[in-house]
Amino acid sequence: MKKDELLITVHRALQYRNVVLRNIQLQEENIRYQKELEQKVRERTRELARALAHLREVHMDTVKILASAIEEKDPYMRGHSNRVRIISSEMARKLGYKEMEIERIEYGALLHDIGKIAIDQRILDKPGPLTDEEFKIIQDHPVIGERIISKVSFFADIAPMVRWHHERWDGLGYPDGIKGENIPMPVRILNIVDSFDAMSSDRPYRKAMPIERVLEIIREERGKQFAPEMVDLFLEEEIYKTPVVD
Repeated sequence: MKKDELLITVHRALQYRNVVLRNIQLQEENIRYQKELEQKVRERTRELARALAHLREVHMDTVKILASAIEEKDPYMRGHSNRVRIISSEMARKLGYKEMEIERIEYGALLHDIGKIAIDQRILDKPGPLTDEEFKIIQDHPVIGERIISKVSFFADIAPMVRWHHERWDGLGYPDGIKGENIPMPVRILNIVDSFDAMSSDRPYRKAMPIERVLEIIREERGKQFAPEMVDLFLEEEIYKTPVVD
């Protein structure tokens, strides 16, 4: 091989080596950049998750305050909505609901009686039986409540819980008389939990019922007032023993 040809071959080999080394360098830089980018994405994701969790906590606390403000009108109702929230969420969890779905049920439980804010305090506090006219006024509170929360798009999906929490499985409830499978699952949960807490708490017209009597009534109302599967779950899983904090 001539000297010139050897020099050309060596030069080309060096060029190729430089290209290979540059490619390796670029690959290493790319890997390093991807790792840095992935780390930044993970950090940003954690930040967003924390921000979202904080926002959800603020939302829930705000609704709790609203529910408490409503219940300040009626000392017999104090803590009712929060107890219903806690027990309803436990039922939903037993039924396999996801956490985001449970959260929506909690909102519905907290706000189910919001319509009572428009009911005459004298009727709410009446120590004796209601007249037909007074009972009709009380029956308006689910519709009033739905009208109130429907003005806030964030609560649109829980409107059925507010409107139908006094419906019955047999169709004899109010305000619409819907029955059976037409009653959404979250409403079925709320129906039994709301009634349980009402019966086991003091009211202006009676003292709290003994828990044994409350459970007996719930058992008797299986397939009548309450959805059969909800009664079964409530009793068999002893949902009524769920710890609550007012």
